[in-house]
Amino acid sequence: MASIGHELDEVGTMSAGYIAGRVALRPVRVGLIIDPGNWESLRRAVNLATSTWGGVGFPIFQAEDEARVLSEAVALGVDVLHAVGTGGAARRLASTAGFAWSSFQNRSPFLRDDSGLDNHLLPASALFDWFRTQRLETVRTAYVTWEPDHPMTRVLAIWFGEFGSEAPQIADRMAWERIASPIRLGRGLLLPPDPPSTIDQLSVTREEVVLEPHSQHRGIVVIEPDSVSDLVSWWNLRACGHEVMPWAHEHADILEPALARWLAQVAADGPPGKPTAIAVWHSWEDDLPRRLVSLVDDGRFRLQQYDKGLDESCFGPMTTRHTRSFNADVDLSHGSISVPVPSLDFLPRRSSWTHLGMVAAIVEVLSESGLPAGTRAIIPAARRLTARLHDLLTPFFRARDRGYVFPTRVANESVDLRFFRAEPFIVGLLSEAGFAARIGENGRRLQHRIGLLGGAREDSLANQPAVRGVVRKALDCRDGVNVKTLLGLATKYAGGWERVAGLGGNRPHEDYANAVLGVLGSCGVLQPQARLTCMGCGSAVRIPPPSLGDLITCELCAASLPLARYLAEKPGSPMAWEFRATQAFDPAHFNETVPVMAALSVFAAAFEQMLDGNTPLHVVGAELTKDGQARELDFVIAAQDFAMPAIVIGEAKAGHPDAPKPRELLTAEDLELLESVQDSIRAIGIDCWIAFTTSRPRLHPSEIELLRRSCERSLTPVYDTHGHVLDVLPIVLTGEALSVHSMDQRHPVRQSNDFPRLPALGRQSCVRELGLVAMDHEPDGSGRIRAKPRWSSI
Repeated sequence: MASIGHELDEVGTMSAGYIAGRVALRPVRVGLIIDPGNWESLRRAVNLATSTWGGVGFPIFQAEDEARVLSEAVALGVDVLHAVGTGGAARRLASTAGFAWSSFQNRSPFLRDDSGLDNHLLPASALFDWFRTQRLETVRTAYVTWEPDHPMTRVLAIWFGEFGSEAPQIADRMAWERIASPIRLGRGLLLPPDPPSTIDQLSVTREEVVLEPHSQHRGIVVIEPDSVSDLVSWWNLRACGHEVMPWAHEHADILEPALARWLAQVAADGPPGKPTAIAVWHSWEDDLPRRLVSLVDDGRFRLQQYDKGLDESCFGPMTTRHTRSFNADVDLSHGSISVPVPSLDFLPRRSSWTHLGMVAAIVEVLSESGLPAGTRAIIPAARRLTARLHDLLTPFFRARDRGYVFPTRVANESVDLRFFRAEPFIVGLLSEAGFAARIGENGRRLQHRIGLLGGAREDSLANQPAVRGVVRKALDCRDGVNVKTLLGLATKYAGGWERVAGLGGNRPHEDYANAVLGVLGSCGVLQPQARLTCMGCGSAVRIPPPSLGDLITCELCAASLPLARYLAEKPGSPMAWEFRATQAFDPAHFNETVPVMAALSVFAAAFEQMLDGNTPLHVVGAELTKDGQARELDFVIAAQDFAMPAIVIGEAKAGHPDAPKPRELLTAEDLELLESVQDSIRAIGIDCWIAFTTSRPRLHPSEIELLRRSCERSLTPVYDTHGHVLDVLPIVLTGEALSVHSMDQRHPVRQSNDFPRLPALGRQSCVRELGLVAMDHEPDGSGRIRAKPRWSSI
């Protein structure tokens, strides 16, 4: 049974939660890394793909531009990279965090032996028995081979695949020979009559697999048959899911008959009376070959020309139909749940699956509820982080939108999903970025206070002015405050929250002030007490409700009387009711808690209102040490912003609304720390936003100047935004933004309703708080876009 993720530390007996979703099985998608321009390296990659389920969908990358390789691998949903080439660049790419296959003794995912470890990919030959009984009678099936001196040796290997010379690959070849019709191509012999509709040794690896590029085409790729780059381009277009026929001018006599028959079929499949769209991939520098033009420029087709490289239209997932839904109650005292996997019904009976190999399990979490604060089944899809989350028996683990991908043995009938805690996840990220990180005592106490106030959910108690006013009044009067006085304050500072479901209800609060006191009392922030007048000396005696059954003793005169005497003396009003604040708070700690908790709630609203409702993970009070210097981040948030994994690091300040003290202002040292951490996180390939929050109604001029300078750093996302220009600007939240309901038009999320959320929040907050007029974008001469902000006078 596969086991994924961190176990909960010291979970004890936690309350049950609920989780629902679906799990699918598909091939592990491998990116094969070859040495640049090396045919033998490419040939070995083809050998591996020909012997593996899903191999026709394995992209092949030349180890040249490493950043481009990783970007394309992410866009194609590659699970792992495997070095076929022997050069340092290929090995370096294959060991990249988040792409490495980390199995026992560093075994290759393609290595099959009798060790019983079963840590290899499912071979394509496992499908052959099913194919023989279920598909052989309905499709043309061929084992295509050719003479060693055939002039199109390289083209044929890319087209039809080729078994390798190692023992398992020889066994695969013999198994395919037993069920497929042999086709031997000699010099000058024509190709099989209809290659696209013939199942050969390579295309059979696509059985039960769906390749879904963003925009799927049928077309022709123009190649130089001896160019490894051209052959890789052709392979990758097909690996993305396009139906592609090759054209090589040197072999036009051999290629043209098969291509002409295929074009006739494409035209017949097109819309009646209209030209059929057909793609042609070629180098932009070259004109289309005349002989090819004569085949396609005859009125039957509408040509769509593309460069041979991969572009956004090529990217898309590898899927199968093997999907199963699940829903389960979660008892976190066990730290995991068992999720049943669908059956791969094209394989033999389960009893014979023991050593078949591994496939990818894709778990998608559609809903989760009732989990403790800081615990999630979904985490941001940052490969550098999730690469550390697999155990020694699980070769890789990759987070994706709303779930995970990890390998599981075909013999498994279920997988174990474990839950993730915010603290080890985020502390691990900060450590990866080069900091010694921990959550210190101050952070734990701050998190405890946030928990007392109900947690940093959307529209939290900290966002409500009435709650803040009531608690501050109770903190100022430690002996206690009359209930009627507090009700008056809650009404005075309602701030519009009485018109919405501000305390978790489903309708407006007609009794909002009473609800404020009730909720604060229920969570223990306010503690009720009875106030009596001593019958001996007339001083005030305050008693908690559980003690009213005992003798009531005055501290000043020591008079000790039962409650019955007070009832007899004043039967209509023997006592007044008050609230006092819990000992966990004092004014300074409460003021420290409010801007942090209110900011976390704004970010929770930003992400919970997205279509996937992916609540972010967070920690508070993260202590960082680097180069002997220790500093603290007030809060750190890890979120999945649309498709972009991102981190938010924040500094929070309180203070007098009109005359803040110097220590209550953002300083250059504060901003220097934030920018240093931001740069370190971006350096490991994860986007990072700076946030500054204050409960004051407006920024101090010195803070505006500092934050404007930060905007002028001209940062753009590390994540590949596919040409969309986005700015990484500070997110600035002041009193009003932290004090309105998420349905209020003044709420930051309502004012910046674009996706991804963080760029929109940053831009809108800088417009609102810093006087940003526009960001002017222009190339800087090095291929990057530089942004220059324009400011208004504030």
